[in-house]
Amino acid sequence: MEKLYHIQLDDSHGAKYALLPGDPGRVEKIAMLLDDPRFIGRNREYTTWLGTLLGEPILVMSTGMGGPSTAIGIEELFMTGVRNFIRVGTCGGMALPSPGRMPVSYDLEQKWEAWLRGGTLASEMESAALYIVRGMDDSESHDTMRGIRVAVEAIKLHIQREREQKL
Repeated sequence: MEKLYHIQLDDSHGAKYALLPGDPGRVEKIAMLLDDPRFIGRNREYTTWLGTLLGEPILVMSTGMGGPSTAIGIEELFMTGVRNFIRVGTCGGMALPSPGRMPVSYDLEQKWEAWLRGGTLASEMESAALYIVRGMDDSESHDTMRGIRVAVEAIKLHIQREREQKL
């Protein structure tokens, strides 16, 4: 397989699992939680490291900010063989800044207020893209705001469960 256009990866990494922060600056820090981490590439907003957990290859790849770059990144990762995606990242708070401080329409401000009345605390774009794009096949998508360490432990448990099912 040739390297894919946006992420500049082929299938030689052998990973079925990927941790997906938005910020390229977080990728190396996350990779250091894995065994044997090594840098494997950078193109556009996609910075990628490879490590292992329990002997299984794990990719850590940034997706940049927003749904479109996330959708492109995970679609290309899927083409390389990744089947399990865990989004690890931040989200935007709803309380500040208010749309009243920005040049927006009355309609947008009313929708924003409706979300706040409904108890919405945060807004997040990348997970929506992850769930929609990966909902079209047999891959698994997970989102967590509890931290990167929880995601790493989740992958370990998933690997152990898959191994037990093969016995």
